[in-house]
Amino acid sequence: MLATIMLLSLTAYADETAAAQPAWELTEGVTYDQVGDRKLLCDIYTPTAKGPHPGMLVVHGGAWRSGNRRQLRGYCTALAERGFVCYAIDYRLAPKHKFPAQIDDCRSALKWIRKTADTHKLDPARIGAIGYSAGGHLVSLLATTGEPPSADNGNIDTRLSAVVAGGAPTDFRWFPDNGRWAEYWMGGDLSKVPQKFQQASAVPFVDKDDCPIFFFNGTKDQLVPMLWTRPLHDALKQNGIDTQMHLVKDAGHMQAAADKEALTKGYEFLAARLKPTTANPDTPPNSPEASLKINDTEPEASYRAIGVGKDGTVLVGGSGSRVFRSTDNGDTWQKLKVTNKELDFRDVEQAPDGSWLLMSAGNGPASQLFRSTDNGDTWQNVYANTLPKAFFNGVDFWADGRGLLIGDPLDGRLFLLSTKDHGATWTRIEGPAMRDGEYGFAASGTGIVTAANGTAWVATGAAASRVLTTTDHGVTWQAADTGLRHGSEGAGIFSLAASGQTAIVVGGNYLDPAQSANNCALSRDGGTSWQLIDCTMPHKACVRFLNEQSVLAIGRTGIMHSPNAGQTWTTLSKESFYTFDVTPDGQTAFLAGADGRVATLTLSQ
Repeated sequence: MLATIMLLSLTAYADETAAAQPAWELTEGVTYDQVGDRKLLCDIYTPTAKGPHPGMLVVHGGAWRSGNRRQLRGYCTALAERGFVCYAIDYRLAPKHKFPAQIDDCRSALKWIRKTADTHKLDPARIGAIGYSAGGHLVSLLATTGEPPSADNGNIDTRLSAVVAGGAPTDFRWFPDNGRWAEYWMGGDLSKVPQKFQQASAVPFVDKDDCPIFFFNGTKDQLVPMLWTRPLHDALKQNGIDTQMHLVKDAGHMQAAADKEALTKGYEFLAARLKPTTANPDTPPNSPEASLKINDTEPEASYRAIGVGKDGTVLVGGSGSRVFRSTDNGDTWQKLKVTNKELDFRDVEQAPDGSWLLMSAGNGPASQLFRSTDNGDTWQNVYANTLPKAFFNGVDFWADGRGLLIGDPLDGRLFLLSTKDHGATWTRIEGPAMRDGEYGFAASGTGIVTAANGTAWVATGAAASRVLTTTDHGVTWQAADTGLRHGSEGAGIFSLAASGQTAIVVGGNYLDPAQSANNCALSRDGGTSWQLIDCTMPHKACVRFLNEQSVLAIGRTGIMHSPNAGQTWTTLSKESFYTFDVTPDGQTAFLAGADGRVATLTLSQ
């Protein structure tokens, strides 16, 4: 009945969300220990962002008798994408090597990982583990038997900070059939080597100092039924340990191993306990208190354009040529008439003279510009695009009334329109050369940002994630790579914000917004050079400074705040929005998104 567990040889889960150009480096076949003439090897997945990063020991399954370090490559790539240094290990296998050889090798790997932390940009104080089936058993046993540094363990800490165990047997002391199924691994049955069955069981070692563990099991798992995993989960709960059990409905053993929801929850569990910059929506440290008031306009609308005027007027624009105005701090909204055409408004800006400019986005004639000089009561079409391949992405103004509009490349160069009269008239000018497959996103109207003395920054995505900089109103340009996620049609920089010489870019992959590594980068020299920020930030579509240090970023994945100019981030809300703008005092933000939702976010320290 139980012998079927010996047949398990878990195939790697290929993470469908891996970026075309992953933000990590793989080093294969590194020796972490040697037992006799046998070298024990590991593969190391190291994030390219500057560390130190949390670490993850990755232990394969295979009933302790088969499998190898490449088996859970999908787990490794997903965690490396999220900013973890991953160590996927080989270990000695039965029947040649009996228990406790397997757990001894795991402990040796953990010690080696801590000793060589600096070599791999690892923070030795933040190490977790993940495994499935036999690997889930081994990481569970590690979690409950770890010890602080002592003479007995070479003065190296063998404790873990958090563990994810999938399909894991956790108590071997009571197995039916007298445990004869395990003779190949234990060297005998329960009557002959009871001490080994005891030592292999995680449950009897549970105490109040154990680390958090996340379990997941298929409800129809016949190889490792929930009955074999739950004893450890229950014992941890009884000792007040942070533990969760996720059940994969109607899944068998192999199916549960690759369940995307279970793995995502497991990765989030690890990040929340191993990454100090990971958002805690309940108690976000060093962040302002946020009061979010949500209003609805028309449920069919999707808004990506919003602007706050000098007098407090707020305009929001979106699909179906919908434009709404509020003059009472977002309490009520009035629908405005702009055009009879079915357009999708993606940016709205107030020019220095108080006029408003609305930009629509789409192929060819769907990209248009409208201007109002009476606070939105009436509108004039000031630029009717006729180029079939033109696609507008964003617009911004300088204080002297000059402005710049950006669009997707035409003939290998960034599409640019220039104005010198607050948006009344527009002229096409030559833009900088773009890489093949590189373009921008009309996501929130913040792919272009202007600053004093003719400076502007433009964000790109897809084939590259660069920031283009001009200091002469768009005549000449320089480019800098940011390292932000890119390489596919939905990935790149979606928004840029600047305050003095500090600039921030955010983005990610909008086709898979949960990917949360390498989605934010920071520049301290006005965009000349960039450094990726080591934080867990799922895809964001819009970022703005509230003041010199306080920064807000929003997207479908929620609202995040940084109190220190982008260095660390916490979550203020999980509500979904696409774009926002901020009042001059930085205390109130107006947000807009899908389903006709607009909102007022009031911030206070």
